[in-house]
Amino acid sequence: MNNSVDGDTILVNRGVYVENVVVDKKLEIISMSGNLEDTSVQTLNPGDHVFHVTANSVTIKGFGLRSASSRSGIYLDNVQHNIIANSNTQYGFERSGIYLDNVQHNIIANSNTQYGFELAASNNNTLKGNIGNSDTNNLSDNSSNYTDDNEIKSQDINREIENKSFIGALISAVVSRI
Repeated sequence: MNNSVDGDTILVNRGVYVENVVVDKKLEIISMSGNLEDTSVQTLNPGDHVFHVTANSVTIKGFGLRSASSRSGIYLDNVQHNIIANSNTQYGFERSGIYLDNVQHNIIANSNTQYGFELAASNNNTLKGNIGNSDTNNLSDNSSNYTDDNEIKSQDINREIENKSFIGALISAVVSRI
């Protein structure tokens, strides 16, 4: 990634990659196999996120994310127009699997996280076809986010959906207590 420039596409071969990835350029980072089981990134420094996105218009598709108490699997940090698709966060995240912090106009689609989703001060994002299995699902302090066909499993589901402003059909989501 160090030699890449804005607009590049990085195709990642099968394998387990041990690193913390800071994405500070407009890039597409795509697993060549699209198989979450054979293309994964595991955190090198447990105090950091696996993917820390600080650039606009980034696409991350097709990765399994693993950690030993890393902060988040994918952390979108004050950005817009990013796409996170077909990702699976597993193993030991301290915060949430996918964390959106002060972001807008991003798409999170077809992703599964054992450590949930968190949106903080984030607006006008789309979450579609995702599964969140955790008590860290937190969609508070946000407005005008579109959700459709998501499955949220949690012990404390009321905490996640009260006082939220959603556009679209939250009712279409499958919401259940574990």
